[in-house]
Amino acid sequence: VGYRLFQLAFGNIYGGNVIPQGPMMDTMAADGATLRVHFRYGEGLHVDSEGPVKGFDIAGEDGNYVPATAVISGDEVILSADGIDHPVSCRYNANTGLPEGHLLNAANLPALSFFDSLK
Repeated sequence: VGYRLFQLAFGNIYGGNVIPQGPMMDTMAADGATLRVHFRYGEGLHVDSEGPVKGFDIAGEDGNYVPATAVISGDEVILSADGIDHPVSCRYNANTGLPEGHLLNAANLPALSFFDSLK
């Protein structure tokens, strides 16, 4: 908690050159059968363990969410899923009692949960 408060205060109040908080979903754009999710404070996106990026779901026009395949690309995560040809919304660590996502930025601060739609 102390580290997070320091990052926020030093970055936002004192203008220090630090990443002040965990990655926050900033924008989302459809690109064919994929969604590109850009993160504010997403410098150095990575996961805290070996294996796939977890915690993302996407939905098509029908609104039914399915687990997404997520690939980190710079400060973005590219999402896709079998059977979703035109994704229109996504969520991260949302609507679950036990979040499984483990996305972090270069300051090792965790990404915030979100739910968003292109509509």
